[in-house]
Amino acid sequence: NPASLRTPYFHIKIMDYIEKMTVQQPDSIAESIDYILSLVEPAEDTYRFYLSYFLNDAAKSKIVGFDAIYVHLMDNYYMKGKAPWAEEGNLKKLKQNADRLRPVLIGKTIDDITLYQEDGSEFKLSDVETKYTVIMFWAPDCGHCKKAMPEAIAFNEKYKDKGVTFLAVCTKTKDKYQSCWDVLEEKNMLGFLNLGDQYGRSRFKSKFNVRTTPKIFILNENREILMKNLGSNQLEEIMDHIIEMDKEESEPLKN
Repeated sequence: NPASLRTPYFHIKIMDYIEKMTVQQPDSIAESIDYILSLVEPAEDTYRFYLSYFLNDAAKSKIVGFDAIYVHLMDNYYMKGKAPWAEEGNLKKLKQNADRLRPVLIGKTIDDITLYQEDGSEFKLSDVETKYTVIMFWAPDCGHCKKAMPEAIAFNEKYKDKGVTFLAVCTKTKDKYQSCWDVLEEKNMLGFLNLGDQYGRSRFKSKFNVRTTPKIFILNENREILMKNLGSNQLEEIMDHIIEMDKEESEPLKN
């Protein structure tokens, strides 16, 4: 009976399958959601409920990387006409959000961009010669940046000789651009590679989906996103984990 699919009992079973019986990785969860949706698709109301539910749940998730589930549902359902109830205006907003997220999903490669040092000299992401790049987008008048900066500075001092380059990219442009450089000494940021883009020529805000600050990314030598949206207090733990994982993968298997 399709009506039974919307009962609390059935919903608990579905969520147990998604949350307890599925590996909590975006690809695995997306596969399980696809399976659930394929089962309920004949029941139109139930299908609509669960597709909407999973999309909203992914949109609200605070778990790093789970935005990939949102993009998956948009690309494979909403943008393929499998959510005919979605109004055109709302669908446009949902698509715009997916388009912002898609280039910065974990595992994606960031296009090479050119930023500028205080003296106006160019610096490209491809100029980084270390195995890892940490990029922190910040603003001089950002209260959260002020709180995060001491931890970011300590991290840079500890890891700058461990194959990590730290780029501090100021988000101010045009007439506020000079404020990026005026506070560096005061904030003890001279140990960073400080960068900016006065006229937004690199479009770094859209390419990295920078809508708030601070925003931190970790890239590998191929400019692939290893981690994003982490707090400065998480940098050491996550960086240690990444380095250890890479070390294990590079070591030959023992008999």
